[in-house]
Amino acid sequence: MSAASSAEPLDEGQEGQSESSAPPQRQRRPRARPITRDEGIEIRALHKYAKMSHEQIAAVTPFSINQIKLACSGPRHPRKPDRWSSAKELAPNKSAPAAASAAAPAAATTSTQATEAAEPSEQIPSSAHPIGEPPALRVAVKFN
Repeated sequence: MSAASSAEPLDEGQEGQSESSAPPQRQRRPRARPITRDEGIEIRALHKYAKMSHEQIAAVTPFSINQIKLACSGPRHPRKPDRWSSAKELAPNKSAPAAASAAAPAAATTSTQATEAAEPSEQIPSSAHPIGEPPALRVAVKFN
């Protein structure tokens, strides 16, 4: 009878040795896609200007409520990626003014504008700048 009594099921309050050795497995969710800079700006605009709650934004976007809370509490103007702010991409093309001046005389206004954009050292002399040499972005970018 002693063998039969050990085969009996355990009471609800008691646990067997094999059951307590491994914790219950939780189902893992895949990692969520991170929010891009532009999406974060849109989420902050919906929250601030459209007065939408985090739950309302989560209902109309593919992001979780926690992601939306993080995006709303983040910096107001997130840093641009380095590839957008490099001076090499914004530097004027040196061959463009030569090609424009060699073209038709009707394009003389275009060639003078291109020459002005290509020669920033005449616009802002380095000695007049308070730090000395002007920053690359300030020299390369000219808004008309």
